[in-house]
Amino acid sequence: MNVKMPFMSKSAKMEPLQRCLTHAAKNMGVNEFFVATLMSHFLEQIAEEVSQGHSVNIPGFGIFYPYAYHPKWDTAPPPFCVPSFAPSAAYRAQCKAECPLEAGWTHAQRSKTRSNMTASRERMKNRRVGRAMTQIRQTAVKQARKLGLDGGPRDDMGVGGEILP
Repeated sequence: MNVKMPFMSKSAKMEPLQRCLTHAAKNMGVNEFFVATLMSHFLEQIAEEVSQGHSVNIPGFGIFYPYAYHPKWDTAPPPFCVPSFAPSAAYRAQCKAECPLEAGWTHAQRSKTRSNMTASRERMKNRRVGRAMTQIRQTAVKQARKLGLDGGPRDDMGVGGEILP
């Protein structure tokens, strides 16, 4: 059973996320909807901590931190902070040993995933990760209810339940 995530296409590029959700649910003995809800809360709080200027270190995985970006041109916008991630040495070594070279992103692919343009920053200024994560939680809970499953111990729809099935 797959959790349908809002804002995500059904393309092959979303399959790794679905495999991660399925793996976590299977290993924890809970349903995928609970894992999606937990993941959204976890990522929302990481985004909140980093946006407040704190770093979040996950031992053995890496560290999320705010990076102060100082443009090099005179006509560029003033300095600003962007989120950044530094993988741990163990994580880098695992990727180096196991990831096939052709699976790695090129600089051009990576550049398409972000925009530092002033117009885009102004339009996005009031957006929050929390809104997207709330939408993911609400969608997961609705799907779980339709299937007669529990969305987790405290879903956003006001219904409590047990963590384990």
